[in-house]
Amino acid sequence: MEIPATGMDLENTLTRIENRYIRLALERSGWLQIRAAELLGLSFRQFRYKLQKHGLRAGRGGSKPPAQG
Repeated sequence: MEIPATGMDLENTLTRIENRYIRLALERSGWLQIRAAELLGLSFRQFRYKLQKHGLRAGRGGSKPPAQG
């Protein structure tokens, strides 16, 4: 990997990567938050914090992805 000559926004890049892995874990787990947390090596509490941080919500019962508008 290289840093672009114009520089980069590391915080934004890490946020995008974290968001993507959270979504992938939710998809793989069938939107079961406990299982998604396990896939990422996080406690359920850590995982819930990250969901809130990224503005993500699993559907009621953890069975459906949030509605996309």
